[in-house]
Amino acid sequence: MFVQIIAACVGDKSGHFKRDRSMGSRLAVIIVADIVGYSGMMARDEAAGIAAVREINDTKLVPICNRHAGEILKRLGDGWILAFGSITMALDCATELQAELAKHPMIKLRIGGHLGEITEDEDEFYGAGINLAARLEAEAPPGGIMISQDLFRQLTGSLAAEFESAGSLELKNIPGPIEGFYWSPKKKVTPEEDKRPVIVVEKIEFGPNDEDTKSAALELRDQLLMNLSKRTGIRVVDALTAMTLNPSYYLRGRLRMAAGQARLNVTLVLSETGEPAFSQNYQGATADIFAFFDQTITQVNADIRNHLNNFDAERVKHVPIEEMGISDLLARVASTGQSGKYQEWMEARKYFDRALELSPDHPMVLGMSSMGEILFARAKFQDIGQETADQLENDVNRALVSMPKSDYLFAVRGMCFLFGKRDIESAKRDCLHALKLNPTYYFGRLILSMVEMAEAKFNDALATLEQADGSATEMSYEPMRQVNLAFCLYCSGDYQGCANALETAIQLQPGFWTLHRFKAIVLRNLGNSDAANASDAVADALPKEPTMFFLKPLLGAEHAVLLEALAPTEGF
Repeated sequence: MFVQIIAACVGDKSGHFKRDRSMGSRLAVIIVADIVGYSGMMARDEAAGIAAVREINDTKLVPICNRHAGEILKRLGDGWILAFGSITMALDCATELQAELAKHPMIKLRIGGHLGEITEDEDEFYGAGINLAARLEAEAPPGGIMISQDLFRQLTGSLAAEFESAGSLELKNIPGPIEGFYWSPKKKVTPEEDKRPVIVVEKIEFGPNDEDTKSAALELRDQLLMNLSKRTGIRVVDALTAMTLNPSYYLRGRLRMAAGQARLNVTLVLSETGEPAFSQNYQGATADIFAFFDQTITQVNADIRNHLNNFDAERVKHVPIEEMGISDLLARVASTGQSGKYQEWMEARKYFDRALELSPDHPMVLGMSSMGEILFARAKFQDIGQETADQLENDVNRALVSMPKSDYLFAVRGMCFLFGKRDIESAKRDCLHALKLNPTYYFGRLILSMVEMAEAKFNDALATLEQADGSATEMSYEPMRQVNLAFCLYCSGDYQGCANALETAIQLQPGFWTLHRFKAIVLRNLGNSDAANASDAVADALPKEPTMFFLKPLLGAEHAVLLEALAPTEGF
Protein backbone atom coordinates (compact mmCIF):
# COMPACT_ATOMS: atom_id res chain seq x y z
CA MET A 1 0.00 0.00 0.00
CA PHE A 2 3.00 2.31 0.42
CA VAL A 3 4.07 2.24 -3.23
CA GLN A 4 3.55 5.99 -3.53
CA ILE A 5 4.27 7.27 -0.05
CA ILE A 6 7.30 9.28 -1.04
CA ALA A 7 5.10 12.33 -1.64
CA ALA A 8 2.14 12.13 0.74
CA CYS A 9 0.16 15.15 1.87
CA VAL A 10 0.16 15.88 5.60
CA GLY A 11 -2.96 17.02 7.42
CA ASP A 12 -3.72 17.72 11.05
CA LYS A 13 -6.24 14.99 11.77
CA SER A 14 -5.97 11.64 13.55
CA GLY A 15 -4.81 13.22 16.80
CA HIS A 16 -1.27 14.20 15.84
CA PHE A 17 0.21 17.65 16.40
CA LYS A 18 1.16 20.04 13.60
CA ARG A 19 4.69 21.25 12.97
CA ASP A 20 6.16 24.26 11.25
CA ARG A 21 6.97 22.69 7.89
CA SER A 22 9.17 25.27 6.21
CA MET A 23 11.39 23.58 3.63
CA GLY A 24 14.19 21.72 5.34
CA SER A 25 15.63 18.37 6.27
CA ARG A 26 15.90 16.51 9.53
CA LEU A 27 17.21 13.16 10.68
CA ALA A 28 14.47 11.05 12.21
CA VAL A 29 13.50 7.53 13.12
CA ILE A 30 10.85 6.63 10.54
CA ILE A 31 8.26 4.07 11.59
CA VAL A 32 5.78 2.57 9.10
CA ALA A 33 2.89 0.49 10.45
CA ASP A 34 0.44 -1.49 8.34
CA ILE A 35 -2.58 -3.66 9.18
CA VAL A 36 -2.11 -7.31 8.19
CA GLY A 37 -4.85 -8.71 5.94
CA TYR A 38 -6.75 -5.42 5.74
CA SER A 39 -8.43 -6.17 2.39
CA GLY A 40 -9.67 -9.56 3.55
CA MET A 41 -10.93 -8.13 6.82
CA MET A 42 -12.91 -5.44 4.98
CA ALA A 43 -14.32 -7.99 2.55
CA ARG A 44 -15.57 -10.19 5.39
CA ASP A 45 -17.22 -7.44 7.45
CA GLU A 46 -16.61 -3.87 6.33
CA ALA A 47 -18.44 -2.20 9.21
CA ALA A 48 -16.62 -4.23 11.85
CA GLY A 49 -13.32 -3.65 10.07
CA ILE A 50 -13.77 0.13 9.99
CA ALA A 51 -14.76 0.16 13.64
CA ALA A 52 -11.71 -1.92 14.60
CA VAL A 53 -9.32 0.36 12.70
CA ARG A 54 -10.82 3.45 14.33
CA GLU A 55 -10.53 1.82 17.73
CA ILE A 56 -6.85 1.00 17.16
CA ASN A 57 -6.12 4.51 15.93
CA ASP A 58 -7.95 6.33 18.73
CA THR A 59 -7.21 4.12 21.74
CA LYS A 60 -3.83 2.60 20.91
CA LEU A 61 -1.76 4.18 18.18
CA VAL A 62 -2.36 7.90 18.77
CA PRO A 63 -2.05 7.80 22.60
CA ILE A 64 1.03 5.56 22.52
CA CYS A 65 2.67 7.68 19.81
CA ASN A 66 2.00 10.92 21.70
CA ARG A 67 3.25 9.39 24.95
CA HIS A 68 6.59 8.70 23.25
CA ALA A 69 6.86 12.17 21.67
CA GLY A 70 6.19 10.87 18.18
CA GLU A 71 4.57 12.57 15.22
CA ILE A 72 2.02 10.94 12.93
CA LEU A 73 3.09 12.18 9.53
CA LYS A 74 0.36 10.41 7.61
CA ARG A 75 -2.51 7.98 8.02
CA LEU A 76 -3.21 5.99 4.86
CA GLY A 77 -6.36 3.95 5.51
CA ASP A 78 -4.76 0.74 6.73
CA GLY A 79 -1.44 2.21 7.78
CA TRP A 80 0.49 5.02 9.41
CA ILE A 81 3.80 6.80 8.89
CA LEU A 82 5.39 8.08 12.11
CA ALA A 83 8.51 10.09 12.90
CA PHE A 84 10.51 10.35 16.12
CA GLY A 85 13.43 12.45 17.23
CA SER A 86 14.56 9.79 19.71
CA ILE A 87 15.64 6.26 18.80
CA THR A 88 14.66 4.87 22.20
CA MET A 89 11.26 6.56 22.11
CA ALA A 90 10.58 5.28 18.59
CA LEU A 91 11.30 1.64 19.37
CA ASP A 92 9.64 1.78 22.78
CA CYS A 93 6.55 3.08 20.99
CA ALA A 94 6.70 0.32 18.37
CA THR A 95 7.22 -2.51 20.86
CA GLU A 96 4.56 -1.18 23.25
CA LEU A 97 2.08 -0.91 20.40
CA GLN A 98 2.72 -4.49 19.26
CA ALA A 99 2.54 -5.77 22.83
CA GLU A 100 -0.81 -4.01 23.32
CA LEU A 101 -2.19 -5.53 20.11
CA ALA A 102 -0.84 -9.05 20.68
CA LYS A 103 -4.22 -10.34 21.90
CA HIS A 104 -6.49 -8.19 19.73
CA PRO A 105 -9.15 -10.43 18.11
CA MET A 106 -9.00 -8.76 14.66
CA ILE A 107 -6.00 -6.47 14.21
CA LYS A 108 -2.35 -7.39 13.72
CA LEU A 109 0.25 -4.87 12.63
CA ARG A 110 3.53 -5.17 10.78
CA ILE A 111 6.01 -2.41 11.61
CA GLY A 112 9.14 -1.30 9.75
CA GLY A 113 11.75 1.15 11.00
CA HIS A 114 14.73 3.06 9.62
CA LEU A 115 16.96 5.95 10.65
CA GLY A 116 17.00 8.38 7.75
CA GLU A 117 16.56 11.90 6.50
CA ILE A 118 13.15 13.46 5.89
CA THR A 119 12.83 16.53 3.67
CA GLU A 120 9.59 18.47 4.01
CA ASP A 121 7.82 21.65 3.05
CA GLU A 122 4.40 23.06 3.91
CA ASP A 123 2.52 20.39 1.97
CA GLU A 124 4.63 17.27 1.57
CA PHE A 125 7.43 15.18 2.97
CA TYR A 126 10.01 13.20 1.03
CA GLY A 127 12.84 10.78 1.63
CA ALA A 128 14.27 7.48 0.45
CA GLY A 129 14.26 6.42 4.09
CA ILE A 130 10.46 6.42 4.11
CA ASN A 131 10.39 3.99 1.21
CA LEU A 132 12.98 1.78 2.91
CA ALA A 133 10.97 1.71 6.14
CA ALA A 134 7.89 0.69 4.14
CA ARG A 135 9.78 -2.13 2.41
CA LEU A 136 11.08 -3.36 5.77
CA GLU A 137 7.53 -3.29 7.12
CA ALA A 138 6.51 -5.74 4.39
CA GLU A 139 9.21 -8.15 5.62
CA ALA A 140 8.15 -7.98 9.28
CA PRO A 141 6.25 -10.94 10.74
CA PRO A 142 2.65 -10.18 11.75
CA GLY A 143 2.77 -8.61 15.19
CA GLY A 144 6.48 -7.95 14.76
CA ILE A 145 8.95 -5.24 13.84
CA MET A 146 11.69 -5.18 11.18
CA ILE A 147 14.35 -2.47 11.31
CA SER A 148 17.35 -1.58 9.17
CA GLN A 149 20.96 -2.13 10.11
CA ASP A 150 21.42 1.66 10.20
CA LEU A 151 18.86 1.87 12.98
CA PHE A 152 20.03 -1.29 14.76
CA ARG A 153 23.60 0.04 15.00
CA GLN A 154 22.34 2.86 17.22
CA LEU A 155 20.84 0.46 19.77
CA THR A 156 22.60 -0.54 22.96
CA GLY A 157 22.03 -2.77 25.95
CA SER A 158 18.72 -4.49 26.54
CA LEU A 159 17.01 -2.77 23.60
CA ALA A 160 19.54 -4.18 21.12
CA ALA A 161 19.22 -7.62 22.73
CA GLU A 162 15.52 -7.72 21.87
CA PHE A 163 16.26 -7.80 18.13
CA GLU A 164 17.52 -10.74 16.07
CA SER A 165 19.21 -10.70 12.68
CA ALA A 166 16.90 -11.47 9.77
CA GLY A 167 19.83 -11.73 7.39
CA SER A 168 20.26 -9.93 4.08
CA LEU A 169 16.95 -8.89 2.51
CA GLU A 170 16.36 -8.15 -1.17
CA LEU A 171 13.81 -5.32 -1.11
CA LYS A 172 11.81 -4.02 -4.05
CA ASN A 173 13.27 -0.87 -5.63
CA ILE A 174 16.03 -0.74 -3.01
CA PRO A 175 19.54 -1.11 -4.50
CA GLY A 176 21.62 -3.89 -3.00
CA PRO A 177 20.80 -6.23 -0.11
CA ILE A 178 19.74 -4.66 3.20
CA GLU A 179 20.42 -6.38 6.50
CA GLY A 180 17.31 -6.49 8.65
CA PHE A 181 16.74 -7.08 12.37
CA TYR A 182 13.41 -8.27 13.75
CA TRP A 183 11.49 -8.20 17.02
CA SER A 184 8.40 -10.16 17.98
CA PRO A 185 6.40 -10.50 21.23
CA LYS A 186 7.33 -14.18 21.44
CA LYS A 187 11.04 -13.42 21.23
CA LYS A 188 11.87 -14.19 24.89
CA VAL A 189 10.43 -17.69 24.68
CA THR A 190 11.67 -18.46 21.19
CA PRO A 191 13.48 -21.82 21.16
CA GLU A 192 17.12 -21.86 20.15
CA GLU A 193 16.38 -23.56 16.84
CA ASP A 194 14.15 -20.64 15.81
CA LYS A 195 17.12 -18.30 15.47
CA ARG A 196 18.50 -17.42 12.07
CA PRO A 197 22.02 -18.68 11.38
CA VAL A 198 24.97 -16.33 11.78
CA ILE A 199 28.02 -17.16 9.66
CA VAL A 200 31.38 -15.68 10.62
CA VAL A 201 33.67 -15.64 7.57
CA GLU A 202 37.26 -16.05 8.72
CA LYS A 203 40.51 -15.30 6.94
CA ILE A 204 41.43 -17.67 4.11
CA GLU A 205 44.75 -19.33 4.87
CA PHE A 206 47.04 -19.71 1.88
CA GLY A 207 50.23 -21.28 0.61
CA PRO A 208 52.83 -20.77 -0.66
CA ASN A 209 53.45 -17.48 1.11
CA ASP A 210 53.91 -15.24 -1.93
CA GLU A 211 52.15 -12.11 -3.18
CA ASP A 212 50.15 -13.85 -5.94
CA THR A 213 48.67 -16.45 -3.61
CA LYS A 214 48.04 -13.85 -0.91
CA SER A 215 46.20 -11.59 -3.37
CA ALA A 216 44.14 -14.52 -4.65
CA ALA A 217 43.14 -15.48 -1.09
CA LEU A 218 42.07 -11.91 -0.29
CA GLU A 219 40.06 -11.62 -3.52
CA LEU A 220 38.32 -14.95 -2.94
CA ARG A 221 37.37 -13.92 0.57
CA ASP A 222 36.00 -10.54 -0.52
CA GLN A 223 33.87 -12.17 -3.21
CA LEU A 224 32.71 -14.85 -0.80
CA LEU A 225 31.53 -12.22 1.68
CA MET A 226 29.76 -10.23 -1.02
CA ASN A 227 27.93 -13.22 -2.52
CA LEU A 228 26.89 -14.80 0.77
CA SER A 229 25.58 -11.46 2.02
CA LYS A 230 23.02 -11.43 -0.80
CA ARG A 231 21.29 -14.50 0.60
CA THR A 232 18.14 -13.91 2.61
CA GLY A 233 17.56 -15.51 6.00
CA ILE A 234 21.15 -15.48 7.27
CA ARG A 235 23.52 -12.97 8.79
CA VAL A 236 27.04 -12.90 7.36
CA VAL A 237 29.73 -11.37 9.58
CA ASP A 238 33.29 -10.45 8.59
CA ALA A 239 35.55 -11.87 11.31
CA LEU A 240 38.20 -9.25 10.50
CA THR A 241 35.98 -6.21 11.09
CA ALA A 242 33.10 -7.29 13.35
CA MET A 243 32.39 -9.42 16.38
CA THR A 244 29.36 -11.55 17.22
CA LEU A 245 28.73 -13.38 20.48
CA ASN A 246 26.49 -16.17 19.18
CA PRO A 247 27.58 -17.38 15.73
CA SER A 248 26.01 -20.50 14.29
CA TYR A 249 28.92 -21.32 11.99
CA TYR A 250 32.49 -20.36 11.21
CA LEU A 251 33.37 -20.43 7.51
CA ARG A 252 37.02 -21.33 7.02
CA GLY A 253 39.08 -21.65 3.88
CA ARG A 254 42.52 -22.68 2.71
CA LEU A 255 43.93 -21.86 -0.73
CA ARG A 256 46.90 -23.62 -2.32
CA MET A 257 48.36 -22.66 -5.71
CA ALA A 258 51.02 -24.64 -7.54
CA ALA A 259 51.93 -25.78 -11.07
CA GLY A 260 49.16 -23.78 -12.73
CA GLN A 261 46.44 -25.18 -10.47
CA ALA A 262 44.53 -23.76 -7.52
CA ARG A 263 42.65 -25.67 -4.84
CA LEU A 264 40.33 -24.04 -2.33
CA ASN A 265 39.04 -25.99 0.64
CA VAL A 266 35.95 -24.50 2.31
CA THR A 267 34.67 -25.80 5.63
CA LEU A 268 31.55 -24.73 7.52
CA VAL A 269 32.15 -25.45 11.20
CA LEU A 270 29.41 -25.66 13.84
CA SER A 271 30.30 -23.14 16.53
CA GLU A 272 28.81 -25.15 19.42
CA THR A 273 30.72 -28.37 18.79
CA GLY A 274 33.55 -27.45 16.44
CA GLU A 275 32.42 -30.23 14.12
CA PRO A 276 32.43 -29.66 10.35
CA ALA A 277 28.88 -29.34 9.01
CA PHE A 278 30.06 -29.07 5.43
CA SER A 279 33.43 -29.35 3.68
CA GLN A 280 34.30 -29.30 0.00
CA ASN A 281 37.32 -28.85 -2.28
CA TYR A 282 37.17 -26.65 -5.39
CA GLN A 283 39.91 -26.88 -8.00
CA GLY A 284 40.74 -25.08 -11.24
CA ALA A 285 43.44 -23.67 -13.49
CA THR A 286 45.17 -20.42 -12.59
CA ALA A 287 45.81 -19.38 -16.21
CA ASP A 288 42.61 -17.32 -16.00
CA ILE A 289 42.52 -16.63 -12.28
CA PHE A 290 39.39 -14.46 -12.48
CA ALA A 291 37.45 -17.25 -14.17
CA PHE A 292 38.54 -19.51 -11.31
CA PHE A 293 37.30 -16.91 -8.82
CA ASP A 294 33.91 -16.59 -10.51
CA GLN A 295 33.33 -20.31 -10.90
CA THR A 296 34.50 -21.19 -7.41
CA ILE A 297 32.55 -18.50 -5.57
CA THR A 298 29.37 -19.38 -7.47
CA GLN A 299 29.89 -23.03 -6.56
CA VAL A 300 30.58 -22.32 -2.89
CA ASN A 301 27.54 -20.07 -2.64
CA ALA A 302 25.29 -22.76 -4.15
CA ASP A 303 26.64 -25.47 -1.87
CA ILE A 304 26.27 -23.41 1.30
CA ARG A 305 22.83 -22.22 0.21
CA ASN A 306 21.67 -25.82 -0.03
CA HIS A 307 23.04 -26.67 3.40
CA LEU A 308 21.38 -23.64 5.00
CA ASN A 309 18.05 -24.36 3.32
CA ASN A 310 17.90 -27.43 5.52
CA PHE A 311 18.71 -25.26 8.55
CA ASP A 312 15.90 -22.83 7.63
CA ALA A 313 13.45 -25.71 7.29
CA GLU A 314 14.20 -26.93 10.80
CA ARG A 315 14.10 -23.40 12.19
CA VAL A 316 10.54 -22.67 11.05
CA LYS A 317 9.10 -26.17 11.37
CA HIS A 318 7.21 -25.42 14.59
CA VAL A 319 6.42 -21.73 14.01
CA PRO A 320 2.65 -21.13 13.53
CA ILE A 321 1.88 -19.81 10.07
CA GLU A 322 0.27 -16.64 11.45
CA GLU A 323 3.58 -15.77 13.15
CA MET A 324 5.76 -16.32 10.07
CA GLY A 325 7.34 -13.50 8.10
CA ILE A 326 8.10 -13.67 4.39
CA SER A 327 11.51 -15.31 4.80
CA ASP A 328 10.00 -17.94 7.12
CA LEU A 329 7.23 -18.75 4.65
CA LEU A 330 9.63 -19.08 1.73
CA ALA A 331 11.91 -21.32 3.79
CA ARG A 332 8.91 -23.55 4.57
CA VAL A 333 8.00 -23.79 0.89
CA ALA A 334 11.60 -24.53 -0.13
CA SER A 335 11.89 -27.35 2.39
CA THR A 336 8.62 -28.89 1.19
CA GLY A 337 9.96 -29.03 -2.36
CA GLN A 338 12.65 -31.48 -1.35
CA SER A 339 10.21 -34.36 -0.93
CA GLY A 340 8.62 -34.18 -4.38
CA LYS A 341 5.40 -35.60 -2.89
CA TYR A 342 2.26 -34.09 -4.36
CA GLN A 343 0.30 -33.97 -1.12
CA GLU A 344 3.11 -32.12 0.65
CA TRP A 345 3.25 -29.61 -2.19
CA MET A 346 -0.50 -29.15 -1.86
CA GLU A 347 0.04 -28.45 1.83
CA ALA A 348 2.69 -25.89 0.88
CA ARG A 349 0.15 -23.88 -1.11
CA LYS A 350 -1.13 -22.34 2.11
CA TYR A 351 2.35 -20.90 2.67
CA PHE A 352 2.35 -19.47 -0.87
CA ASP A 353 -1.09 -17.95 -0.24
CA ARG A 354 -0.02 -16.48 3.09
CA ALA A 355 3.13 -14.98 1.59
CA LEU A 356 1.13 -13.41 -1.24
CA GLU A 357 -1.34 -12.02 1.30
CA LEU A 358 1.45 -10.44 3.34
CA SER A 359 3.52 -9.12 0.44
CA PRO A 360 1.88 -9.45 -3.00
CA ASP A 361 4.77 -7.63 -4.72
CA HIS A 362 7.67 -9.49 -3.08
CA PRO A 363 9.88 -10.73 -5.97
CA MET A 364 10.73 -14.14 -4.50
CA VAL A 365 7.12 -14.73 -3.49
CA LEU A 366 6.05 -13.99 -7.07
CA GLY A 367 8.78 -16.22 -8.49
CA MET A 368 8.24 -19.18 -6.19
CA SER A 369 4.45 -19.09 -6.50
CA SER A 370 4.75 -18.95 -10.31
CA MET A 371 7.11 -21.92 -10.32
CA GLY A 372 4.71 -23.78 -8.02
CA GLU A 373 1.79 -23.30 -10.42
CA ILE A 374 3.86 -24.64 -13.33
CA LEU A 375 5.05 -27.65 -11.35
CA PHE A 376 1.51 -28.46 -10.23
CA ALA A 377 0.24 -28.46 -13.81
CA ARG A 378 3.10 -30.42 -15.41
CA ALA A 379 3.22 -32.99 -12.58
CA LYS A 380 -0.47 -33.67 -13.30
CA PHE A 381 0.42 -33.91 -17.02
CA GLN A 382 -1.82 -30.92 -17.70
CA ASP A 383 -1.31 -27.94 -19.97
CA ILE A 384 -1.27 -24.37 -18.70
CA GLY A 385 -4.02 -22.17 -20.13
CA GLN A 386 -3.20 -18.98 -22.00
CA GLU A 387 -4.71 -16.72 -19.35
CA THR A 388 -2.75 -18.41 -16.58
CA ALA A 389 0.43 -18.31 -18.66
CA ASP A 390 0.02 -14.57 -19.22
CA GLN A 391 -0.50 -13.98 -15.50
CA LEU A 392 2.54 -16.05 -14.54
CA GLU A 393 4.74 -14.25 -17.05
CA ASN A 394 3.49 -10.91 -15.77
CA ASP A 395 4.22 -11.91 -12.16
CA VAL A 396 7.78 -12.97 -12.97
CA ASN A 397 8.35 -9.81 -15.02
CA ARG A 398 7.29 -7.76 -11.99
CA ALA A 399 9.72 -9.73 -9.85
CA LEU A 400 12.57 -9.17 -12.31
CA VAL A 401 12.11 -5.41 -12.07
CA SER A 402 13.23 -5.70 -8.45
CA MET A 403 15.77 -8.50 -8.93
CA PRO A 404 17.16 -8.16 -12.49
CA LYS A 405 20.17 -10.38 -11.72
CA SER A 406 18.30 -13.33 -10.24
CA ASP A 407 19.27 -16.61 -11.93
CA TYR A 408 16.25 -18.22 -10.29
CA LEU A 409 13.72 -15.75 -11.72
CA PHE A 410 15.10 -16.09 -15.25
CA ALA A 411 14.86 -19.88 -14.97
CA VAL A 412 11.26 -19.60 -13.76
CA ARG A 413 10.35 -17.26 -16.61
CA GLY A 414 11.95 -19.80 -18.94
CA MET A 415 9.51 -22.37 -17.54
CA CYS A 416 6.64 -19.93 -18.19
CA PHE A 417 7.67 -19.54 -21.81
CA LEU A 418 8.25 -23.27 -22.30
CA PHE A 419 5.22 -24.82 -20.64
CA GLY A 420 2.82 -21.89 -20.71
CA LYS A 421 3.35 -20.35 -24.13
CA ARG A 422 5.33 -23.02 -25.99
CA ASP A 423 7.76 -20.23 -26.88
CA ILE A 424 10.88 -22.36 -27.05
CA GLU A 425 13.14 -19.59 -28.34
CA SER A 426 12.32 -17.26 -25.43
CA ALA A 427 12.54 -20.12 -22.94
CA LYS A 428 16.02 -21.02 -24.14
CA ARG A 429 17.13 -17.39 -24.04
CA ASP A 430 16.07 -17.06 -20.41
CA CYS A 431 17.68 -20.34 -19.36
CA LEU A 432 20.96 -19.38 -21.02
CA HIS A 433 20.83 -15.99 -19.32
CA ALA A 434 20.27 -17.68 -15.94
CA LEU A 435 23.38 -19.78 -16.60
CA LYS A 436 25.31 -16.71 -17.66
CA LEU A 437 24.49 -15.16 -14.29
CA ASN A 438 25.39 -18.40 -12.52
CA PRO A 439 27.32 -20.90 -14.69
CA THR A 440 26.89 -23.76 -12.20
CA TYR A 441 23.20 -23.19 -11.54
CA TYR A 442 21.82 -26.70 -11.07
CA PHE A 443 18.12 -25.89 -11.44
CA GLY A 444 18.83 -23.72 -14.49
CA ARG A 445 20.41 -26.69 -16.26
CA LEU A 446 17.41 -28.87 -15.48
CA ILE A 447 15.09 -26.36 -17.15
CA LEU A 448 17.46 -25.89 -20.11
CA SER A 449 17.45 -29.66 -20.66
CA MET A 450 13.64 -29.57 -20.88
CA VAL A 451 13.89 -26.82 -23.49
CA GLU A 452 16.36 -28.91 -25.51
CA MET A 453 14.05 -31.93 -25.26
CA ALA A 454 11.25 -29.77 -26.68
CA GLU A 455 13.61 -28.98 -29.58
CA ALA A 456 14.20 -32.76 -29.99
CA LYS A 457 17.90 -32.05 -29.39
CA PHE A 458 18.34 -34.99 -27.06
CA ASN A 459 22.13 -35.13 -27.28
CA ASP A 460 22.32 -31.47 -26.29
CA ALA A 461 19.96 -32.14 -23.39
CA LEU A 462 22.10 -35.08 -22.25
CA ALA A 463 25.21 -32.88 -22.32
CA THR A 464 23.40 -30.20 -20.30
CA LEU A 465 22.32 -32.75 -17.70
CA GLU A 466 25.81 -34.23 -17.48
CA GLN A 467 27.14 -30.74 -16.76
CA ALA A 468 24.62 -30.45 -13.93
CA ASP A 469 25.99 -33.61 -12.32
CA GLY A 470 27.91 -32.61 -9.23
CA SER A 471 27.72 -28.91 -10.06
CA ALA A 472 26.11 -28.28 -6.68
CA THR A 473 25.07 -30.22 -3.63
CA GLU A 474 21.41 -29.70 -4.49
CA MET A 475 20.69 -33.40 -4.29
CA SER A 476 17.01 -32.76 -3.61
CA TYR A 477 16.60 -32.19 -7.36
CA GLU A 478 18.66 -35.21 -8.38
CA PRO A 479 15.58 -37.43 -8.99
CA MET A 480 14.33 -34.83 -11.50
CA ARG A 481 17.71 -34.85 -13.24
CA GLN A 482 17.61 -38.63 -13.51
CA VAL A 483 14.06 -38.52 -14.92
CA ASN A 484 15.15 -35.99 -17.54
CA LEU A 485 18.12 -38.21 -18.38
CA ALA A 486 15.77 -41.17 -18.74
CA PHE A 487 13.52 -39.31 -21.19
CA CYS A 488 16.50 -38.17 -23.27
CA LEU A 489 18.00 -41.66 -23.40
CA TYR A 490 14.64 -43.26 -24.21
CA CYS A 491 14.00 -40.83 -27.06
CA SER A 492 17.54 -41.47 -28.34
CA GLY A 493 16.93 -45.23 -28.36
CA ASP A 494 19.36 -45.99 -25.52
CA TYR A 495 17.01 -48.18 -23.48
CA GLN A 496 19.71 -49.64 -21.25
CA GLY A 497 20.95 -46.18 -20.33
CA CYS A 498 17.35 -45.16 -19.68
CA ALA A 499 16.82 -48.15 -17.37
CA ASN A 500 20.00 -47.26 -15.47
CA ALA A 501 18.87 -43.65 -14.96
CA LEU A 502 15.47 -44.81 -13.73
CA GLU A 503 17.06 -47.26 -11.31
CA THR A 504 19.13 -44.41 -9.87
CA ALA A 505 15.98 -42.32 -9.46
CA ILE A 506 14.20 -45.26 -7.79
CA GLN A 507 17.04 -45.65 -5.31
CA LEU A 508 16.52 -41.99 -4.36
CA GLN A 509 12.69 -42.04 -4.38
CA PRO A 510 11.35 -45.62 -4.30
CA GLY A 511 7.76 -44.58 -3.56
CA PHE A 512 6.93 -42.91 -6.89
CA TRP A 513 4.85 -45.18 -9.15
CA THR A 514 5.83 -43.39 -12.38
CA LEU A 515 9.46 -44.41 -12.01
CA HIS A 516 8.53 -48.10 -11.76
CA ARG A 517 6.04 -47.86 -14.66
CA PHE A 518 8.57 -46.12 -16.89
CA LYS A 519 11.16 -48.75 -15.98
CA ALA A 520 8.72 -51.55 -16.87
CA ILE A 521 8.14 -50.03 -20.32
CA VAL A 522 11.89 -49.78 -20.93
CA LEU A 523 12.57 -53.32 -19.72
CA ARG A 524 10.01 -54.67 -22.19
CA ASN A 525 11.79 -52.82 -24.96
CA LEU A 526 14.95 -54.60 -23.81
CA GLY A 527 13.15 -57.96 -23.95
CA ASN A 528 13.19 -58.58 -20.20
CA SER A 529 9.53 -59.44 -19.59
CA ASP A 530 9.94 -60.94 -16.11
CA ALA A 531 11.70 -57.86 -14.74
CA ALA A 532 9.15 -55.65 -16.50
CA ASN A 533 6.26 -57.52 -14.87
CA ALA A 534 7.90 -57.17 -11.46
CA SER A 535 8.34 -53.44 -11.98
CA ASP A 536 4.70 -53.13 -13.09
CA ALA A 537 3.59 -54.92 -9.93
CA VAL A 538 5.43 -52.38 -7.79
CA ALA A 539 3.87 -49.50 -9.75
CA ASP A 540 0.37 -51.00 -9.40
CA ALA A 541 0.76 -51.19 -5.62
CA LEU A 542 1.56 -47.48 -5.32
CA PRO A 543 -0.95 -44.60 -5.57
CA LYS A 544 -1.09 -43.13 -9.08
CA GLU A 545 -0.60 -39.59 -7.84
CA PRO A 546 1.56 -36.90 -9.41
CA THR A 547 5.12 -36.30 -8.28
CA MET A 548 6.80 -32.92 -8.53
CA PHE A 549 10.00 -34.58 -9.80
CA PHE A 550 8.27 -36.23 -12.75
CA LEU A 551 7.10 -33.43 -15.05
CA LYS A 552 5.48 -34.04 -18.41
CA PRO A 553 8.04 -33.03 -21.04
CA LEU A 554 7.22 -31.50 -24.41
CA LEU A 555 7.86 -34.37 -26.81
CA GLY A 556 6.81 -35.14 -30.37
CA ALA A 557 3.64 -37.03 -31.30
CA GLU A 558 5.63 -40.25 -31.71
CA HIS A 559 5.99 -40.41 -27.92
CA ALA A 560 2.31 -39.81 -27.10
CA VAL A 561 1.71 -43.44 -26.08
CA LEU A 562 4.60 -43.31 -23.60
CA LEU A 563 3.32 -40.11 -22.00
CA GLU A 564 -0.21 -41.49 -21.77
CA ALA A 565 1.09 -44.54 -19.88
CA LEU A 566 2.89 -42.30 -17.39
CA ALA A 567 0.04 -39.87 -16.72
CA PRO A 568 -1.27 -39.89 -13.13
CA THR A 569 -4.87 -40.67 -12.27
CA GLU A 570 -7.28 -37.85 -13.05
CA GLY A 571 -8.80 -35.98 -10.15
CA PHE A 572 -5.67 -34.64 -8.50
